[in-house]
Amino acid sequence: MSLWSATSFIKQFGTALPVIIHDDGTLTSQMKSRIKTQMPGIRIICREESDAIAEEKLANYPNCLKFRSTYNNSIKLFDPWLVADAEDIISLDSDLLFFAPQKEIIEWSQGERKTNLWNEDTQTAYTIPPAEIHADLGIKMIERINSGFGAVARESFDLDLLEKYLSHPKAFSHFWRIEQTGFAIMSCKFSTKLLPSKYLISTDTSFGIPEGTVMKHYIGAVRGLFYTEGIPNYCNR
Repeated sequence: MSLWSATSFIKQFGTALPVIIHDDGTLTSQMKSRIKTQMPGIRIICREESDAIAEEKLANYPNCLKFRSTYNNSIKLFDPWLVADAEDIISLDSDLLFFAPQKEIIEWSQGERKTNLWNEDTQTAYTIPPAEIHADLGIKMIERINSGFGAVARESFDLDLLEKYLSHPKAFSHFWRIEQTGFAIMSCKFSTKLLPSKYLISTDTSFGIPEGTVMKHYIGAVRGLFYTEGIPNYCNR
């Protein structure tokens, strides 16, 4: 799925980009070999390498270190900047397929990148309600940010803010929303907006791929459609 996600993105983007895969520790040597064969020049950052770097850089941020040490999806929140030392990034989950050029993302990549862009979720899914985030952290939230796909400026990355968020009593209330809430909080403090509906998320198994769809995010509820609907449609275009 990661290969389909990355290769379909690059094909529609139309310009070669450096691609980095952050291994959560589950990639086998066979998987790594296949990835490198399919995408020559790709960089795979192994978990052993990233753990050592992150532990050093998060030494003064105990809540961040605890989160990264406990939840595999946390590396997505920290490692592009701490380990890969990236500037601005385009962040992809492995359950995305791209069917048309990403005009908004291409324009973002060519501009000053002073606003983060995110996929719009089917509902607001944060560990802390937006009103409480505003009251406790002083940040007015945009609802329905989904961190499965986004364009993120390095300038928005804020370890002090993440440390404060992760000290909140509700920060760990829902395991797969922790990282998403962190991205949303940082982005809303910085500047952010949602991508249009042609970057699609839907839990309706009969919804299909409407005309003009740029991307579809096959979240858990419809994951099987990645293979039965997404790949056949991608290959027939």
